[in-house]
Amino acid sequence: MGLKTGHVDFDGKIDVSETIQSGFRVKGNSLTAKEILWAEIEMTGDIVVYGGIIGATIKTGGNIRAMYMRESNIETYGDVVIEKELIDSKIDTSGACIVKRGPVLSSTIAAKKGIHAIQIGSELSKPCNLTVGVDERIKNEINIIKEVILLKIEEHKELKTRLEEINDEPEKNEIQIAEMAQVQDRLMVKRRDIENQMKELAKAGNKARIADAEEELKEMDSEIKTAEEDLDKLFNKQDQLPEEISDIQKKITDSKAGVKKMKDKISEIAEWSNEERGIPEVRVNGVIFQDTAINGIYSSLILKQSEKNVLIKEQKIDGPDDMLEWKIKISQLK
Repeated sequence: MGLKTGHVDFDGKIDVSETIQSGFRVKGNSLTAKEILWAEIEMTGDIVVYGGIIGATIKTGGNIRAMYMRESNIETYGDVVIEKELIDSKIDTSGACIVKRGPVLSSTIAAKKGIHAIQIGSELSKPCNLTVGVDERIKNEINIIKEVILLKIEEHKELKTRLEEINDEPEKNEIQIAEMAQVQDRLMVKRRDIENQMKELAKAGNKARIADAEEELKEMDSEIKTAEEDLDKLFNKQDQLPEEISDIQKKITDSKAGVKKMKDKISEIAEWSNEERGIPEVRVNGVIFQDTAINGIYSSLILKQSEKNVLIKEQKIDGPDDMLEWKIKISQLK
């Protein structure tokens, strides 16, 4: 998928026999592809990639499967399953992150239902940062919606302020129209006086004074024209005020409805996320290297030494004074 096909937006299943090339956007229901290279993908369902995902930004409501993944940013409600290596990537998933055969290197992973891997980290790569049991995908989505709500509330305040201002404008406009009409009347009276003076000067044969009067008449006509234009603007504004008031009232109503819809969306996705408890564990069948950071729901840990064949899990333990507390514990896999 490239220059021949362009961007794709299709409400259905998309099958791509070749590579989705750099810079292209694909939006749809579900997707299968040979490879994804530096593209933007947005799906509501599952994504299956027979080769690798490199440099991609992916958002989906389903599961993601690929042979390998590098330098990618993933947000999904489903599981992320990688057959080989996962390198330099960021994953936020409401499901599990499973890397079956290769290493997980220099990556940040937040997986509500835990992380399973053969190897996490290496002696040369940057330490991985792992978060388990927490639905970072949902938290991020809720935070984005909250930011939009704050913008809508601010917009609502501005609209209400404008409505209060505009409600006083018809009366102010009428006063301005009356004042402008008086100015126009005075200018017309002055113009007639000049015309009468010119008639008298013509009878007297005073050509020099007639020239001055003609110049004064031109200036007067310019002032009258400006006054007429200003008066027309005031009348137009007066005519447009009811439409503007109606438009603002509609925007206020729409804004309220939009905020309610977004609050309902927050409740809906939070309720969905809370239906299943998180699984705060990292299961490693090979080596997890020193300095890997592991964050649970209530506690965190940075490995002081590399561990092999371990289950790293957040658990309740007995604390001081018979108080229960949460701690990330490391135990050997059986």
